[in-house]
Amino acid sequence: MIYKPFADIFITIFIWVVFLSGLVVILLVYPILYLVSLFTEYPQGVFQRYIHYFMRFFIEVLRFSVPGLDIKIHDVEKLRNIKSSIILCNHISFLDGLILLSVLKNQISIVKSIYFKVPILGWIISSAGCIPSDYQNTSDSRGVRYFDKLKSLLQQNGNLIIFPEGKRSRNGMIQTFKKGAFTLSLTLNIPLHSLYIRNTNRLFVHNKSFPFNTCVKNCIELYSIGFINPDLDLKGISYAIQLRDEAYNIYLEENNKIKSVL
Repeated sequence: MIYKPFADIFITIFIWVVFLSGLVVILLVYPILYLVSLFTEYPQGVFQRYIHYFMRFFIEVLRFSVPGLDIKIHDVEKLRNIKSSIILCNHISFLDGLILLSVLKNQISIVKSIYFKVPILGWIISSAGCIPSDYQNTSDSRGVRYFDKLKSLLQQNGNLIIFPEGKRSRNGMIQTFKKGAFTLSLTLNIPLHSLYIRNTNRLFVHNKSFPFNTCVKNCIELYSIGFINPDLDLKGISYAIQLRDEAYNIYLEENNKIKSVL
């Protein structure tokens, strides 16, 4: 298409304006959100719900503003009814986290520590209760506080979102899993739900934040591929590694199934 490069630029600017506008609105309504949070049992939930509804709006903007794009959330009501669990997902694009936030209303994520230092963004994710990835390396008091956040979230039927690969995949293939999510599952006595996301990397191309790849046929999908309920009688690093390998094989099987169809 002759017009595609111009469409890519125009649509990308529009998408970024919508996204950044949401951050600005948070700043404007923060006093209201803060006052409301003072009268709730779980203050971070107020900010989480605002982010959830904004992300639902943002994903709909993507759906209708990008030519050729379809977004399918399979069994969305079933996913929204997941409670007090660790949500695992493969990670192929910056968009992955936004889609998960649009589906799950009450949730926090373990986020790269560097994002907490970004102006406005760091303040927003901190207010929503997100936890830095190096929380285990912080002082004892901060580590306990972050762990208490997790327990409080789970008591409110919330979920913890973790990308077990630890970073985005450059080629879309599943990378080695880290064991942190599985250690937490055993420590907190909660199950793990495995979700799989496809084709976000075709729109948000790796290491290319501008422009996005629009005006091509693309179907982004999110769906469940597995559930692991750990044996509460078993503990320790060796069992956490066993759970990690079980989850990794679930994702690897799904990855290979997709490759065989393409």
